[in-house]
Amino acid sequence: FQAEDGIRDTSVTGVQTCALPIFESDVGSELCRRTLATFLDSTQKKLDLLPALVSDRDRLRIEVHAIKGAARTVGALRLAAQAERIERGLINGARMEAGDLTALLAGFESYRAAPAVSSRLSEPAIAAG
Repeated sequence: FQAEDGIRDTSVTGVQTCALPIFESDVGSELCRRTLATFLDSTQKKLDLLPALVSDRDRLRIEVHAIKGAARTVGALRLAAQAERIERGLINGARMEAGDLTALLAGFESYRAAPAVSSRLSEPAIAAG
């Protein structure tokens, strides 16, 4: 899988293997953990909302676009690529099909289960003080 930005994704899960460590080194472990947790929560909510939006192509496109951008931020390249494909289709007048939602859900679950993600989420939070 080759992302459009030229980053090669060699993982099975679609997690760009160097993205999370770089992000984590830029923002720190705690902010990385919180960002991942927020991404997973907000993306799950968006995915749950998508079936209700099939008749509102503009709103559907906005939600899919948001998933794409957030996925790129946290290195979920497969999910981002799936969202981009759907977004382009919506822009060009296509409808989102059940298989599109299935692919998004599978990409999301694969990312959530990836060791690079789950290990960062299982780290204890740093107490503020």
